Amino acid sequence: MINKITLWVFIGLLSVTVKAQKTFVKDHPDENFRKGIEMFNKQMYGLSRLMLDEYYDNTPGANSLMLSDARYYASACALELFNANAEVRLNEFVANNPESSRKPDALYRLGIANFRTKDYKKVLDYFQKVDPYYLNEDEYAEYYFKLGYSQFATENLDEASKSFYEIKDKETKYSVPAIYFYSHIAYVKKNFEPALQGFQSISKDELFAPIIPYYITHIYFLQEKYKDVVEYAPPMLDSVNAKRKPDLARLIGESYYRMSQYKEALPYLEEYIKTSPDLTREDYFQMGFCYHFSGRYADAISVLSKISNENDLIYQNTAYVLGSSYLHQNDKKSARLAFESASKYDFDKRIQEESMFNYAKLTQELSITPFNEAITTFELFINTFPQSQ
Repeated sequence: MINKITLWVFIGLLSVTVKAQKTFVKDHPDENFRKGIEMFNKQMYGLSRLMLDEYYDNTPGANSLMLSDARYYASACALELFNANAEVRLNEFVANNPESSRKPDALYRLGIANFRTKDYKKVLDYFQKVDPYYLNEDEYAEYYFKLGYSQFATENLDEASKSFYEIKDKETKYSVPAIYFYSHIAYVKKNFEPALQGFQSISKDELFAPIIPYYITHIYFLQEKYKDVVEYAPPMLDSVNAKRKPDLARLIGESYYRMSQYKEALPYLEEYIKTSPDLTREDYFQMGFCYHFSGRYADAISVLSKISNENDLIYQNTAYVLGSSYLHQNDKKSARLAFESASKYDFDKRIQEESMFNYAKLTQELSITPFNEAITTFELFINTFPQSQ
């Protein structure tokens, strides 16, 4: 009931306003123009458009500059009100008033409107015709941010970087997101130092804080600064974006792995393996390797056994570590088979040498094959590695 009363009161007031306005025009035709601009500045776009259209349509002999401004502001109101013909109106204004000082603002508004609808190619079309130095300080910042984002969205990263650079160090509401995208582009293009500096400068921003630690950690990792990774990243695990948490755990675990700190690596690699849906053979190998060198041989065997044989270096190393793990479990038969597999590949000569020698020894110790096989294997080893100790 209240809503209906409110609606009828509004309609009544609007009717009175329009009627009074039309009566007023007869004696004071420029008043609609003045009031229309006043309403526009107060963001009362509906009333402003009515007054300015009324002025334009019903004021013969009016000042041409005022008529041009009336048409511009009424069209801008239509754009703010999401009227279906708004873009057509503003384009007509631009075409019919090529020398107007309002033209840059009209093109700017058309770009902003298309940004709202995510039509980034049209944003670029309009913004290319705008001289940003005609815009005020706030519009200038918005222009370069939305220009940069539209270039970013259309995969023109070099131009986007230039646009974000234009405003990233200015004090505006667009500065922090501009720094983020500028740094992201630098990160994608492997310009790690400027990317790192940018991300660090906004690391405490509420909007970007959940994602920044991942970028910083990944940059340290790609720079092979593994000590920096393990010093910086672990405290961030609980605050980072949930989707990034498994990969952040992997980066920490792999950094410990690369520093040969295998026990320290295990909790993070276990977290990653437990939560990541897309595990690689390399992931399983690192996990099994860390289990092995932490003395957890049964766990190493369980993980390494999942790695398929693709006749590559990973499998050669896997077979070798499996053989060693089986030996520590006193399972010599399984160890012998694993070392035999590793000895067949020469991707890593040192691994091949160790594997072939262990295979020969276990063949002799187990005595499960004709004695000649052990002799043949030792002879093959001597011929393959004549300088071996």
